[in-house]
Amino acid sequence: MPTASTASAERASLLTRARATATDDEGWRQHLDDVERATTTTANATRARRDDGGGDAGDARRGGRWTRARVGAGALAACAAIGAAAAATRDGGLGASAAKLGDARATQKAMIAQAYYRNAHGKVDQLAVAAALDPIRHAYLPDAFRGYDADVNVSSYAHAPAVTRSETGFTMCVDMPADAWDSTYVKGFGRLFTPGACVEKVVIGCDGDKRADVRVFSQSGYLWRGKNKAKDASYAKPAKIDPGQVDVYMAHEAVATFGKDLQNPKVVREFDYVGYFDQKRSAIWWPFGPSLDSMAEDFPAYTIPHSERIPAVAWIAIDCLPPRPGIIVGLAEQFPTFSMGNCFNNYHLPRNLPGRGVENLEYQSKMARYMFYFAVENAPMCQGYMTEKVWMALARGSIPIYTGHDSFTELMPTKKSYIDLRDYDSFEALAAELEAIASDESRYDEYTSWRYDHPSTWSPGFRKLLRVQSTDIKVGLCAVLAKGPTVFPKADKMGGCSSGGDLLGVKHGDFGAYIEAARFRSKHHETGVPRSPLDFLQRVSCKDEQEKEFMGDCFVRRDAPVPPEIPLLLAARDRAQWNRREKRVEDRAIDATADETAN
Repeated sequence: MPTASTASAERASLLTRARATATDDEGWRQHLDDVERATTTTANATRARRDDGGGDAGDARRGGRWTRARVGAGALAACAAIGAAAAATRDGGLGASAAKLGDARATQKAMIAQAYYRNAHGKVDQLAVAAALDPIRHAYLPDAFRGYDADVNVSSYAHAPAVTRSETGFTMCVDMPADAWDSTYVKGFGRLFTPGACVEKVVIGCDGDKRADVRVFSQSGYLWRGKNKAKDASYAKPAKIDPGQVDVYMAHEAVATFGKDLQNPKVVREFDYVGYFDQKRSAIWWPFGPSLDSMAEDFPAYTIPHSERIPAVAWIAIDCLPPRPGIIVGLAEQFPTFSMGNCFNNYHLPRNLPGRGVENLEYQSKMARYMFYFAVENAPMCQGYMTEKVWMALARGSIPIYTGHDSFTELMPTKKSYIDLRDYDSFEALAAELEAIASDESRYDEYTSWRYDHPSTWSPGFRKLLRVQSTDIKVGLCAVLAKGPTVFPKADKMGGCSSGGDLLGVKHGDFGAYIEAARFRSKHHETGVPRSPLDFLQRVSCKDEQEKEFMGDCFVRRDAPVPPEIPLLLAARDRAQWNRREKRVEDRAIDATADETAN
């Protein structure tokens, strides 16, 4: 794997070989030229810098690897294949005919597809190519750290090491070991506990008089373990042993749900800075999201064609916080919907699906069989709160059905990479769009073609997210230490959440009526909550044992949906009539009791 110490000759060779794949793509040639210019100007300085990050991720300590460059085991083999293909083309001689050159270029592409991309459909992962060609700077990704310069000596940082007085790096304590944090779906989390970037020593535990220049505290410890939590819900943080110590609070729960501590001044103002997923209010941007590694690993799942995907919506949820269940119930009336989690379950999970917290190709390949995924968050209207639900769906080619705070669109790859619930004024309109995509591969391609384009065409927000998620988590911290409060916001109460407006023609607070109607129907008419996807799809024998072993069930679309015993809207009407009848009976009983008492 190329690293930060890649010799300039080797880097030039990589670029030369890569040009063999450019053929007639002038834009791709231009990108290669840009990469060469960007990397050549810093080649000597990069080789001279000390890379003490270790592992495959690297870091920014004295200019070490900023961004993880591991994009699959086939990277070097791919470069070899590109070189071999280029040689084969050159061996044809200057007099080779256009037809022979065309054949040679086709051979090159075939060889690249075989060596580099682990998918059965010969698709090209342009992101993996870009990462392999520019494994040090990743110039196709924008800066995400406010111009942080790792070459600046730490003694001249806005927050210099105040306790150790070191001129070579900070000593940092972390309040709990890694396995005590709630780090599910958090990319690169383990790097927080190892030296790298501007941090030369990491110790576990911040209690007592630990000699640490920087102290990092966990929100999950406070919320779920009661660590440092006082009786009045304030944060009982160990006292600083030096006023120059920097205290950071790392938080990953949304203010609108479990993260109420972020609005408690007795908690937040105990710290100097906060790491959170709201870019505007937090000093360290600590989002959920994909990395270069995960995108490359999931690419084979993404390439599963339209014809092999189940024309249905999938949803797996642990909690039933509104308005999600109401939306699912309403959508299931119009379009096949597999609700496979603890909340409003109407079907079982795919066979042997890995459990929560697992994000690998096996999980992604199984879930990629569903053409759509309902990815709305349990706190959908909080700025920056976009979790694995939407990112994993995007990475596997299951078109996410989504909505959220207005800012979420800035982080999506393209405007046509997801289905925005705000664009539809009824469940019927949404179902019509899903049906059109399910019935027409070209419509599906409109939402998924972005992944086959060069990453430079993706939105700046999404590319910045990739940069952050693929970089040592401590680089964001080091940027804050270097620039200080003149550039990064000091710790303060978090907000950025709204109640949300109408969706699908329903007021935000009225989705509960759908749930109650569905429950009433289920109780009195033996219809599932929500409606079964088997009303729209028919279970059939799988084509082969491998497919059956992989998924468990296979489906075909019915010629026409099986009509429910009673439609949901009629159930809502019946429920209202039932409630009125029950109220009349109750009122008569009260009146009769009152008459007996009077007599």
